[in-house]
Amino acid sequence: MLIDNREDGLAVDAVMADSEPAAYALTEHLTHAHDARRLVCLAGPMLWPNTVEHVAGRRLAARRAELRPMVIQASETTIRDGAPAVSRLLDEN
Repeated sequence: MLIDNREDGLAVDAVMADSEPAAYALTEHLTHAHDARRLVCLAGPMLWPNTVEHVAGRRLAARRAELRPMVIQASETTIRDGAPAVSRLLDEN
């Protein structure tokens, strides 16, 4: 059984998180309750189904708030890979 991952062509069960509505709800909360105007999404590889859904939810909520989120891709979803991406973002902005 795979948890929060799918592998095409592999005949195994998978339990998936409902990432798109969760990311949408979080982004909507940030834009409405906290008036966030600059949004950044630090995402893993777009080959991962969960990442695709997460980014789609963020983008949809941002569009509805008339915003454009910055999406930063990391090669993995680890602190080792994410920290340099966030550091670059902070240095540039």
